[in-house]
Amino acid sequence: MEDPVTIDSGVTYERKAITEESCSNSAQICCPVTGQKLQSKGLRTNIALKTTIEEWKERNEATRIKVARAALSLASSETMVLEALDDLQTICRRKPYNKVQIRNVGMLPLLVKLLEYKDRNARCATLEVLRELAEDDDGGNGCKGNGHLNNYQDAVK
Repeated sequence: MEDPVTIDSGVTYERKAITEESCSNSAQICCPVTGQKLQSKGLRTNIALKTTIEEWKERNEATRIKVARAALSLASSETMVLEALDDLQTICRRKPYNKVQIRNVGMLPLLVKLLEYKDRNARCATLEVLRELAEDDDGGNGCKGNGHLNNYQDAVK
């Protein structure tokens, strides 16, 4: 769940799901759970649940970074390496601070070492993660002044 909203009946849904439900049944608006006819299509953000979800995601992402690091550190299968790289890329895209966390756990040397990996798909995925880490939120170079990352960027060019 990304965007929890509460409808008049007091039930909370994902915004996208309840919006699609109410659009498909536009003649009569009813709560999908209770069957109660609703007076309005008004949706209220469930702030408490949204905050809880965000907190959980942050804790979960820190754990996922550690798991990815372990998978890339150990002699993992190609599938595990690709899954770890895909997860790192997803984590990078979700929140800018995640890039800092990934850099701080010593992931860069592992990623650079993966550029020598036998599987071409793993090497390409590694380059994508390195690119994500190198860019700032404006699409520019987010690693100016970071000599280590600049060296890695030069190595992949």
